[in-house]
Amino acid sequence: MHNVEDPVFLQLCDDILATTEPAELQGYAYELQNYYAENLPAIPLYWSNSVTPFNRHFEGWYADPLYGIYNVDTFVNIREVKA
Repeated sequence: MHNVEDPVFLQLCDDILATTEPAELQGYAYELQNYYAENLPAIPLYWSNSVTPFNRHFEGWYADPLYGIYNVDTFVNIREVKA
């Protein structure tokens, strides 16, 4: 499930997947790093800012980075705010 058609890159990936020998794996990892250094014009960096709306009439919300507010911590700890 890739969209890269570079035979050098694909061969490096195949070599990495085909070995269980630590020394070979390290060598392929170095080759892959060199490939990236020669062919990658920039490294994209991304920071997300997640905004999770919640009902202020309840407290105990926990926003999980993966599941948002739908998690065990919220389900166990949520309680109605007493006015």
